[in-house]
Amino acid sequence: MDIQQVLIWTDQQILANTGKHLDSLQKAILEGVWQHQNYEEIAKNNQRSYDHIKKEAWKLWKLISNVVDEDIKQSNARSILERKALSSIYNYGNSSQIVSSNINSHINICGENRQDPKEAKQPFPPDSPQNKAHTRLIDLTDAPDIPYNNNRTSELTTLKQWILEAHT
Repeated sequence: MDIQQVLIWTDQQILANTGKHLDSLQKAILEGVWQHQNYEEIAKNNQRSYDHIKKEAWKLWKLISNVVDEDIKQSNARSILERKALSSIYNYGNSSQIVSSNINSHINICGENRQDPKEAKQPFPPDSPQNKAHTRLIDLTDAPDIPYNNNRTSELTTLKQWILEAHT
């Protein structure tokens, strides 16, 4: 997932909860943190003072924390936002432009936060041409478990031996 996708998702979440979009400085702070820049680098790249960036970043982390219901700060912003955005995108398909640019179908491989199929709303009747044009949601949480070794005991034994030899 790249920064542009996270910026779009975060902006959508902020807009839905506050009625306001992220401003250009907030986006610049997010982008800088995403690229592992410290506040001094972000300030220099945006012709602002370190203190101003630090103050605005604190406001931004507080705003995003309230929206995503998790404590966001500079050190964890990237991991939390990426996890939240991916979870939202792949489980609910809220962000169709991000989903369509990254995957060809909506497959839920995560058990948590999945949408109940009974609650799923279709904007068109099931037999309509509009519905046939969309990919179907496939929920794999009820799929049978697939054995991992597939009777490859000799390969697993060789692999274990190689690992043990590498550590001695």
